[in-house]
Amino acid sequence: MMNNVANLPPVSEMMRESGLEPKKQFGQNFLFDLNLTGRIARSVPDIEKTTVVEVGPGPGGLTRALLMAGAKKVIAIEKDKTTEPILSQIVDASNGKLEIIFGDALCVKLDKIKEYAICSNLPYNVGTELLINWLHKIADGEKIKSLTLMFQREVAQRIVAKVGDKQYGRLGVLANLIADTKILFDVPNTAFVPRPKVQSSVVQIIPNKNKIKSLKDITKLETSEKVGQLMDLALAQRPELKSKESSVMAAKENITAVRSTTLPSLSATGSAGYGDSWRKSNPYQLSTSAGLRLNVPLFTGFADTYKVAAAQYQYREAQFGLKETQNSIRNEV
Repeated sequence: MMNNVANLPPVSEMMRESGLEPKKQFGQNFLFDLNLTGRIARSVPDIEKTTVVEVGPGPGGLTRALLMAGAKKVIAIEKDKTTEPILSQIVDASNGKLEIIFGDALCVKLDKIKEYAICSNLPYNVGTELLINWLHKIADGEKIKSLTLMFQREVAQRIVAKVGDKQYGRLGVLANLIADTKILFDVPNTAFVPRPKVQSSVVQIIPNKNKIKSLKDITKLETSEKVGQLMDLALAQRPELKSKESSVMAAKENITAVRSTTLPSLSATGSAGYGDSWRKSNPYQLSTSAGLRLNVPLFTGFADTYKVAAAQYQYREAQFGLKETQNSIRNEV
């Protein structure tokens, strides 16, 4: 079987013959480098005893490498039907070890497979969404042995980030709550056709049974629900979030401090006025020779009111900054 697959024409030649070109709407960036696809395939743990699921095989460069690396079986899920002429040739050469499913990987169910690994050069436009789905499946007990995946480098860094890292976000929290993660190696953009603007990295995620068991022991909730709660707790440790929270607390304390140093009448009313009784006993004083003159206590009251208003404004600004940071972190996937 290995010889049959190895004897197939080069991927680029098969693409020319079939008229296949990468499609932007599918986020396709193809790999032609046999050394690189072989290195990715060989990174799959225990591949010879493993069924491997590949998402977005395109013209089958990595698919061929997985078969040649000795995968027990390869199930490739492809949304683009125009790849069928090429993929069918690989199926014919695989001696029954390759199955192609044409459909959306977000909708295809694999729960009937007893145990499998995932190895993919993921489409950029759905890569993180697919990963999150897989991680929740792992948390809920689906038997995914390992994930060996190509991502944009900045996404890869977020996946492996730990508490205190600048890139630490929801993706890193979710992945590391239930698995061990690491970046295997970087891949330059020159390896792809068409060449993307960003660099890429191959990430490996190995589910950790002890971590998953610990989550299940914490609560009777479904593990994936608990993961969601723990993500929020873990993200509270982000340095920039702590800094914003400290700013809110400091601004709130400043309001109390400013109010405590203002005149009693201002502290009591919390407004610019001193009340009708104060105004009646301290009217404005007008003089044609001296112009308009304010009583000193009234002028001081306006200044104190301004201080309180400024402190309240700073507090609202700090709250707004905290909310912006929280939303930004939540959206980091």
